[in-house]
Amino acid sequence: MSDSDRPVEGVVLHHVLGTGWVHTHGMTAFGLPELEIRDVPDHFVEAAAGILRSACHYLKTPGVVVRVGDTMALSPKTAFRFVQPEPIPGEDEHYEDARWRIAEIESACDGCRR
Repeated sequence: MSDSDRPVEGVVLHHVLGTGWVHTHGMTAFGLPELEIRDVPDHFVEAAAGILRSACHYLKTPGVVVRVGDTMALSPKTAFRFVQPEPIPGEDEHYEDARWRIAEIESACDGCRR
């Protein structure tokens, strides 16, 4: 079972229906920031949850230090950056503790050629 499939002990993933917002609850108990992904189409929520689970497992690894601006790759074509998000209006209580957003990294892969 990969990290993207394995539950993260002490962490709950929350998807707010109709908003595309998938985020964690519980990372602060480990002294870590909560994580979020925004603008996720409903049919990609499970994939986003898998990315969050993988990131949570990695951040919880003893000795691992990650900072805002750092990047993480799950595969050669799946990489992202941790950024400081602007709070979502009306969700202020979610931003009382540290929270990072997982953001796409622009890339020019061989198949994309933007």
